[in-house]
Amino acid sequence: MPESIGIADTIATPAWKESDFKIVKGREIYEEVSLTGINRAVIDSLTAFITGEADMKETGSPAWPEIPPDKLVEYFLVDGSFALRLISEKEMKANEKLDDPFEFLTDLIEVHRRLVTQQLRDPDDKLTDVTRVWQQQTSSWLVRDVKNYGLEGEQIEATNHYPLNAFMPYPNGQGLLYWNQFTYRRIEEIEQSIRQQTGKAALSLILTGYMGDIKQAQQAFATGSEIVHIPGNPTVTRVASTSTADQLMRSGDKLMLLFLKNTHQVEISETATLSGVARRLAMTPMLHFIRMIQRQITAIYATLGYELSLRGLNIMTPEERSAELDFLKRGRDEGHLDEQEYRTAAKALYN
Repeated sequence: MPESIGIADTIATPAWKESDFKIVKGREIYEEVSLTGINRAVIDSLTAFITGEADMKETGSPAWPEIPPDKLVEYFLVDGSFALRLISEKEMKANEKLDDPFEFLTDLIEVHRRLVTQQLRDPDDKLTDVTRVWQQQTSSWLVRDVKNYGLEGEQIEATNHYPLNAFMPYPNGQGLLYWNQFTYRRIEEIEQSIRQQTGKAALSLILTGYMGDIKQAQQAFATGSEIVHIPGNPTVTRVASTSTADQLMRSGDKLMLLFLKNTHQVEISETATLSGVARRLAMTPMLHFIRMIQRQITAIYATLGYELSLRGLNIMTPEERSAELDFLKRGRDEGHLDEQEYRTAAKALYN
């Protein structure tokens, strides 16, 4: 007799298993050649919003070279936490494969303000059991290559020191793609399923009950005639189901909107018909995220010795900005805003 299953048991069992998708780091997802391309598209579009018309100038004599803002933002969004290393002129001359005098470290395990651990690779680009440990000291970074780091029998293979101001770690979590990778994987699965449903094999026809010349029937179907006459009482069935493809497309559209929302982006078509106030409310989460990233990377560049100016994302039409400017003028004339508050708010309308 089958075992009785209560509703509590059913609810306690999740609809998906964590093993359905392997959890990986955001960088691995970003580097994939995907079916949809959304793994790179969401990062590229956000980067454009954040760094649009960026202007950078030195403050004094910075020790670091200029790092392209779009590159820094890419690591900020994809990896979350990262570490920057300044490469010396001696090392640049010794290695002709180095293109820039700086490096974003890869294969990072932990990133903290005073401790960074990095898994090293062998000459064949395969991960090894050796971990490079960066520890901040009073006047330098202590750099050790440790075999079996954190395990019994760990062994120090090399010890060096690195200039204190030539290495900069930035702890910032896991990045956008890491937390949304299951949604991304499911969208990829749906796209693959739709391709299978609309592929050559799926579009084949099943002809049953036909006793005539099969080659003649095949030729009639292949020519794409609007009306194909088949004598007798046969039935024609298509292998793929249009209802299945339609359901997959609806599920894909729903997940795509969710993926965009979770990566702090707005589907433009959803806001095109909204009024000014409603549009700004719908885009507030995205604008808040963009401004937050802009503040953080501006602070990073200040640490490196540069002043970075970034324009905001303006979502107001010229008519809306003109009305806002008139509103600000009335506020100043009526004494609700002082001259400095008025100038600051008015300038923001032109950024």
